[in-house]
Amino acid sequence: MTDDGIAVLFTAIARYPRRPQWLSQAWEQAQACNEDSNDKIFQIDFPTWFAYQSLKSSVESSVHFVGQSEMRKVLEWLDNQPIHYRRAIAQKVCATIKAEDRSRILSWENRITRKRRCPDSTSPTPRLLRPSAPKHLPSTPHHTEVWTLQNTEVLGSGTLIDPSLSETKKLLPPYLFGAVKKINSGTRETASITMEYPRGNGYEICFSIESNKVENISRELFGALIETTYNGIRYLSCGTFQIIPSDNSTIRGCRVSSIIPFFGDVLGPAICASQPCQRDIKTLSEHTWAVSLTISHKFGDAALLVATVDLHQGTCIAAKLYDSQEG
Repeated sequence: MTDDGIAVLFTAIARYPRRPQWLSQAWEQAQACNEDSNDKIFQIDFPTWFAYQSLKSSVESSVHFVGQSEMRKVLEWLDNQPIHYRRAIAQKVCATIKAEDRSRILSWENRITRKRRCPDSTSPTPRLLRPSAPKHLPSTPHHTEVWTLQNTEVLGSGTLIDPSLSETKKLLPPYLFGAVKKINSGTRETASITMEYPRGNGYEICFSIESNKVENISRELFGALIETTYNGIRYLSCGTFQIIPSDNSTIRGCRVSSIIPFFGDVLGPAICASQPCQRDIKTLSEHTWAVSLTISHKFGDAALLVATVDLHQGTCIAAKLYDSQEG
Protein backbone atom coordinates (compact mmCIF):
# COMPACT_ATOMS: atom_id res chain seq x y z
CA MET A 1 0.00 0.00 0.00
CA THR A 2 1.30 3.44 -0.89
CA ASP A 3 1.54 6.27 1.61
CA ASP A 4 -1.59 7.71 -0.03
CA GLY A 5 -3.45 4.49 0.73
CA ILE A 6 -2.41 4.58 4.37
CA ALA A 7 -3.43 8.24 4.50
CA VAL A 8 -6.92 7.11 3.48
CA LEU A 9 -6.98 4.83 6.52
CA PHE A 10 -6.12 7.75 8.75
CA THR A 11 -8.83 9.83 7.10
CA ALA A 12 -11.27 7.08 8.09
CA ILE A 13 -10.01 7.22 11.69
CA ALA A 14 -10.56 10.99 11.74
CA ARG A 15 -14.27 10.43 11.04
CA TYR A 16 -14.63 9.09 14.58
CA PRO A 17 -13.60 11.73 17.15
CA ARG A 18 -15.82 9.87 19.65
CA ARG A 19 -16.34 6.17 20.32
CA PRO A 20 -18.76 4.82 17.67
CA GLN A 21 -21.80 2.87 18.84
CA TRP A 22 -20.91 -0.14 16.71
CA LEU A 23 -17.43 -0.57 18.24
CA SER A 24 -18.17 -3.14 20.97
CA GLN A 25 -20.12 -5.43 18.65
CA ALA A 26 -17.56 -5.14 15.85
CA TRP A 27 -14.71 -6.01 18.24
CA GLU A 28 -16.63 -9.04 19.56
CA GLN A 29 -17.33 -10.26 16.04
CA ALA A 30 -13.70 -9.73 15.01
CA GLN A 31 -12.56 -12.28 17.61
CA ALA A 32 -14.41 -15.03 15.74
CA CYS A 33 -12.94 -14.21 12.32
CA ASN A 34 -10.52 -16.51 10.48
CA GLU A 35 -6.81 -15.99 11.07
CA ASP A 36 -6.24 -14.91 7.46
CA SER A 37 -9.00 -12.28 7.54
CA ASN A 38 -8.19 -8.59 7.70
CA ASP A 39 -10.03 -8.32 11.02
CA LYS A 40 -7.49 -10.73 12.52
CA ILE A 41 -4.43 -9.53 10.62
CA PHE A 42 -4.97 -5.94 11.80
CA GLN A 43 -5.29 -7.00 15.44
CA ILE A 44 -1.65 -6.11 16.09
CA ASP A 45 -3.17 -3.80 18.67
CA PHE A 46 -6.56 -2.16 19.18
CA PRO A 47 -5.79 1.16 17.36
CA THR A 48 -4.42 -0.73 14.32
CA TRP A 49 -7.53 -2.90 14.16
CA PHE A 50 -9.70 0.20 14.53
CA ALA A 51 -7.91 1.83 11.58
CA TYR A 52 -9.05 -1.04 9.37
CA GLN A 53 -12.49 -1.26 10.97
CA SER A 54 -13.13 2.48 10.57
CA LEU A 55 -12.29 2.14 6.86
CA LYS A 56 -14.65 -0.82 6.52
CA SER A 57 -17.44 0.93 8.43
CA SER A 58 -17.04 4.12 6.38
CA VAL A 59 -17.35 2.16 3.14
CA GLU A 60 -20.45 0.31 4.35
CA SER A 61 -22.10 3.47 5.69
CA SER A 62 -25.41 4.44 4.09
CA VAL A 63 -24.44 8.08 4.57
CA HIS A 64 -22.47 9.28 1.55
CA PHE A 65 -19.57 11.67 2.05
CA VAL A 66 -16.61 13.07 0.15
CA GLY A 67 -13.83 10.48 -0.09
CA GLN A 68 -16.03 7.42 0.40
CA SER A 69 -15.39 6.07 -3.11
CA GLU A 70 -11.64 6.38 -2.57
CA MET A 71 -11.97 4.44 0.69
CA ARG A 72 -13.93 1.74 -1.14
CA LYS A 73 -11.16 1.36 -3.70
CA VAL A 74 -8.53 1.02 -0.97
CA LEU A 75 -10.61 -1.59 0.87
CA GLU A 76 -11.23 -3.62 -2.30
CA TRP A 77 -7.54 -3.47 -3.19
CA LEU A 78 -6.55 -4.53 0.33
CA ASP A 79 -8.94 -7.50 0.30
CA ASN A 80 -7.25 -8.86 -2.83
CA GLN A 81 -3.67 -8.80 -1.51
CA PRO A 82 -1.79 -11.92 -0.32
CA ILE A 83 -1.73 -12.52 3.42
CA HIS A 84 1.97 -11.72 3.90
CA TYR A 85 1.53 -8.33 2.22
CA ARG A 86 -1.54 -7.50 4.30
CA ARG A 87 0.45 -8.31 7.44
CA ALA A 88 3.22 -5.97 6.32
CA ILE A 89 0.64 -3.23 5.71
CA ALA A 90 -0.84 -3.76 9.18
CA GLN A 91 2.61 -3.37 10.75
CA LYS A 92 3.23 -0.17 8.80
CA VAL A 93 -0.14 1.24 9.87
CA CYS A 94 0.62 0.33 13.50
CA ALA A 95 3.95 2.15 13.39
CA THR A 96 2.53 5.33 11.87
CA ILE A 97 -0.71 5.93 13.78
CA LYS A 98 -0.57 9.41 15.31
CA ALA A 99 -0.01 9.53 19.05
CA GLU A 100 -3.19 11.55 19.64
CA ASP A 101 -5.29 9.08 17.62
CA ARG A 102 -3.72 6.13 19.42
CA SER A 103 -4.42 7.64 22.83
CA ARG A 104 -8.04 8.40 21.96
CA ILE A 105 -8.69 4.88 20.63
CA LEU A 106 -6.95 3.21 23.56
CA SER A 107 -9.30 5.02 25.93
CA TRP A 108 -12.19 3.29 24.13
CA GLU A 109 -10.45 -0.05 24.39
CA ASN A 110 -10.16 0.34 28.15
CA ARG A 111 -13.96 0.56 28.33
CA ILE A 112 -14.87 -2.44 26.17
CA THR A 113 -11.95 -4.87 26.40
CA ARG A 114 -10.62 -4.58 29.97
CA LYS A 115 -11.07 -8.28 30.66
CA ARG A 116 -9.39 -9.28 27.42
CA ARG A 117 -6.39 -6.97 27.66
CA CYS A 118 -5.55 -7.71 31.27
CA PRO A 119 -4.73 -11.15 32.71
CA ASP A 120 -7.01 -14.09 31.91
CA SER A 121 -10.29 -14.14 33.80
CA THR A 122 -9.28 -17.50 35.29
CA SER A 123 -6.33 -15.86 37.07
CA PRO A 124 -6.79 -14.08 40.39
CA THR A 125 -7.54 -10.41 39.84
CA PRO A 126 -4.58 -8.42 41.23
CA ARG A 127 -5.27 -5.48 43.50
CA LEU A 128 -4.11 -2.18 42.08
CA LEU A 129 -2.48 0.48 44.24
CA ARG A 130 -1.20 3.95 43.50
CA PRO A 131 2.59 4.11 43.60
CA SER A 132 4.00 5.92 46.61
CA ALA A 133 4.61 9.63 46.05
CA PRO A 134 5.60 9.64 42.35
CA LYS A 135 7.51 12.82 41.57
CA HIS A 136 7.02 13.13 37.84
CA LEU A 137 3.52 12.14 36.77
CA PRO A 138 2.96 12.81 33.05
CA SER A 139 0.93 15.92 32.37
CA THR A 140 -1.26 14.76 29.47
CA PRO A 141 -4.89 14.12 30.51
CA HIS A 142 -5.00 10.41 29.61
CA HIS A 143 -1.75 9.77 31.50
CA THR A 144 -2.76 11.22 34.84
CA GLU A 145 -2.54 7.99 36.83
CA VAL A 146 0.09 5.27 36.98
CA TRP A 147 -0.72 1.97 38.64
CA THR A 148 1.39 -0.84 40.00
CA LEU A 149 0.41 -4.24 41.35
CA GLN A 150 0.29 -5.11 45.02
CA ASN A 151 1.68 -8.62 44.58
CA THR A 152 4.93 -7.65 42.85
CA GLU A 153 8.45 -7.33 44.10
CA VAL A 154 9.35 -3.64 44.25
CA LEU A 155 12.76 -2.01 44.33
CA GLY A 156 12.22 1.59 45.39
CA SER A 157 9.37 3.51 43.83
CA GLY A 158 7.99 2.31 40.53
CA THR A 159 10.28 -0.66 39.79
CA LEU A 160 9.10 -4.20 39.02
CA ILE A 161 11.61 -7.03 38.85
CA ASP A 162 12.02 -10.66 37.81
CA PRO A 163 8.62 -11.94 36.61
CA SER A 164 7.91 -15.67 36.65
CA LEU A 165 9.07 -17.73 33.69
CA SER A 166 5.53 -18.93 32.99
CA GLU A 167 4.15 -15.39 32.60
CA THR A 168 7.21 -14.27 30.62
CA LYS A 169 6.86 -17.16 28.19
CA LYS A 170 3.21 -16.25 27.54
CA LEU A 171 4.12 -12.67 26.66
CA LEU A 172 7.39 -12.87 24.71
CA PRO A 173 7.98 -14.43 21.29
CA PRO A 174 10.12 -17.61 21.45
CA TYR A 175 13.46 -16.13 20.36
CA LEU A 176 13.35 -13.20 22.78
CA PHE A 177 12.22 -15.50 25.60
CA GLY A 178 15.16 -17.79 24.87
CA ALA A 179 17.58 -14.86 24.86
CA VAL A 180 16.57 -13.47 28.26
CA LYS A 181 18.67 -14.63 31.23
CA LYS A 182 16.89 -16.96 33.64
CA ILE A 183 17.24 -16.89 37.44
CA ASN A 184 16.77 -19.97 39.64
CA SER A 185 16.57 -19.02 43.31
CA GLY A 186 15.92 -22.59 44.41
CA THR A 187 12.27 -21.92 45.16
CA ARG A 188 11.16 -20.34 41.88
CA GLU A 189 12.39 -19.61 38.39
CA THR A 190 12.19 -16.08 37.04
CA ALA A 191 13.29 -14.02 34.05
CA SER A 192 15.83 -11.22 34.41
CA ILE A 193 13.51 -8.40 33.38
CA THR A 194 12.97 -5.02 35.03
CA MET A 195 10.21 -2.49 34.40
CA GLU A 196 10.58 1.09 35.65
CA TYR A 197 8.08 3.96 35.57
CA PRO A 198 7.45 6.70 34.96
CA ARG A 199 10.20 7.13 32.37
CA GLY A 200 9.06 10.23 30.55
CA ASN A 201 5.53 9.33 29.48
CA GLY A 202 5.99 5.57 29.55
CA TYR A 203 7.67 2.54 31.02
CA GLU A 204 11.24 1.44 30.49
CA ILE A 205 11.61 -2.32 30.21
CA CYS A 206 15.07 -3.86 30.51
CA PHE A 207 16.01 -7.39 29.43
CA SER A 208 19.26 -9.03 30.55
CA ILE A 209 20.40 -10.88 27.42
CA GLU A 210 22.45 -14.11 27.41
CA SER A 211 25.97 -13.52 26.09
CA ASN A 212 25.61 -15.96 23.18
CA LYS A 213 22.57 -14.06 21.84
CA VAL A 214 24.13 -10.59 21.78
CA GLU A 215 25.58 -10.71 18.27
CA ASN A 216 22.34 -11.89 16.66
CA ILE A 217 20.22 -9.28 18.44
CA SER A 218 22.63 -6.49 17.55
CA ARG A 219 22.51 -7.47 13.89
CA GLU A 220 18.73 -8.04 13.82
CA LEU A 221 17.65 -4.82 15.54
CA PHE A 222 20.41 -2.34 14.73
CA GLY A 223 22.24 -3.75 11.72
CA ALA A 224 25.37 -3.57 13.90
CA LEU A 225 27.99 -6.26 13.42
CA ILE A 226 29.61 -7.42 16.69
CA GLU A 227 32.58 -9.75 16.45
CA THR A 228 34.91 -11.31 19.01
CA THR A 229 38.70 -11.60 19.03
CA TYR A 230 40.49 -14.89 19.72
CA ASN A 231 40.97 -13.90 23.37
CA GLY A 232 37.28 -13.11 23.98
CA ILE A 233 37.13 -9.33 23.41
CA ARG A 234 34.00 -7.99 21.71
CA TYR A 235 34.23 -5.20 19.16
CA LEU A 236 31.98 -3.39 16.70
CA SER A 237 33.01 -4.05 13.13
CA CYS A 238 32.52 -0.97 10.94
CA GLY A 239 33.93 -2.06 7.60
CA THR A 240 37.48 -0.80 7.41
CA PHE A 241 37.80 -0.05 11.14
CA GLN A 242 36.75 -1.48 14.50
CA ILE A 243 35.39 0.01 17.71
CA ILE A 244 36.50 -1.78 20.87
CA PRO A 245 34.66 -0.61 24.02
CA SER A 246 36.94 -0.04 27.01
CA ASP A 247 34.11 -1.06 29.33
CA ASN A 248 30.51 -0.75 28.13
CA SER A 249 29.05 0.71 24.94
CA THR A 250 25.45 1.50 24.07
CA ILE A 251 24.09 0.91 20.56
CA ARG A 252 21.11 3.01 19.48
CA GLY A 253 19.19 3.48 16.27
CA CYS A 254 16.95 0.40 16.18
CA ARG A 255 15.22 -0.33 12.89
CA VAL A 256 11.55 0.53 13.26
CA SER A 257 10.61 -2.26 10.84
CA SER A 258 12.29 -4.85 13.11
CA ILE A 259 10.47 -3.93 16.33
CA ILE A 260 7.21 -5.86 15.92
CA PRO A 261 8.75 -8.98 14.30
CA PHE A 262 11.34 -9.18 17.09
CA PHE A 263 9.39 -8.09 20.19
CA GLY A 264 6.09 -9.68 19.17
CA ASP A 265 2.48 -8.59 18.90
CA VAL A 266 2.19 -7.28 22.46
CA LEU A 267 5.49 -5.54 23.20
CA GLY A 268 6.16 -4.43 19.62
CA PRO A 269 3.14 -2.12 19.21
CA ALA A 270 3.70 -0.78 22.75
CA ILE A 271 7.22 0.27 21.76
CA CYS A 272 6.02 1.77 18.47
CA ALA A 273 3.42 3.79 20.42
CA SER A 274 5.99 5.25 22.84
CA GLN A 275 6.83 8.93 22.58
CA PRO A 276 10.48 8.41 21.48
CA CYS A 277 9.44 6.06 18.67
CA GLN A 278 6.55 8.26 17.56
CA ARG A 279 8.88 11.25 17.49
CA ASP A 280 11.32 9.40 15.23
CA ILE A 281 8.55 8.11 12.97
CA LYS A 282 7.19 11.63 12.50
CA THR A 283 10.58 12.71 11.17
CA LEU A 284 10.28 9.87 8.62
CA SER A 285 13.25 8.14 10.19
CA GLU A 286 13.59 4.39 9.66
CA HIS A 287 15.40 4.09 13.00
CA THR A 288 14.49 4.98 16.57
CA TRP A 289 16.22 5.59 19.89
CA ALA A 290 13.33 3.91 21.71
CA VAL A 291 15.40 0.71 21.81
CA SER A 292 19.05 0.41 22.86
CA LEU A 293 21.56 -2.36 23.53
CA THR A 294 24.38 -1.96 26.06
CA ILE A 295 27.26 -4.40 25.63
CA SER A 296 30.48 -5.14 27.48
CA HIS A 297 33.83 -5.65 25.80
CA LYS A 298 34.02 -9.12 27.39
CA PHE A 299 32.45 -11.91 25.35
CA GLY A 300 31.09 -13.78 28.37
CA ASP A 301 29.17 -10.81 29.78
CA ALA A 302 25.43 -10.41 29.40
CA ALA A 303 24.02 -7.41 27.53
CA LEU A 304 21.17 -5.09 28.49
CA LEU A 305 18.39 -4.59 25.95
CA VAL A 306 16.27 -1.56 26.90
CA ALA A 307 12.99 -0.46 25.32
CA THR A 308 10.60 2.40 26.08
CA VAL A 309 6.91 1.46 25.92
CA ASP A 310 3.70 3.48 25.91
CA LEU A 311 2.36 4.18 29.40
CA HIS A 312 -1.12 2.69 28.95
CA GLN A 313 0.10 -0.42 27.12
CA GLY A 314 3.02 -0.71 29.55
CA THR A 315 0.55 -0.84 32.45
CA CYS A 316 -1.19 -3.83 30.90
CA ILE A 317 2.14 -5.50 30.08
CA ALA A 318 3.12 -5.10 33.73
CA ALA A 319 -0.16 -6.76 34.72
CA LYS A 320 0.49 -9.66 32.34
CA LEU A 321 4.05 -10.18 33.58
CA TYR A 322 3.55 -9.66 37.30
CA ASP A 323 -0.03 -10.73 37.99
CA SER A 324 1.09 -13.92 39.76
CA GLN A 325 4.27 -14.54 41.71
CA GLU A 326 5.15 -18.06 42.69
CA GLY A 327 6.57 -19.01 46.00
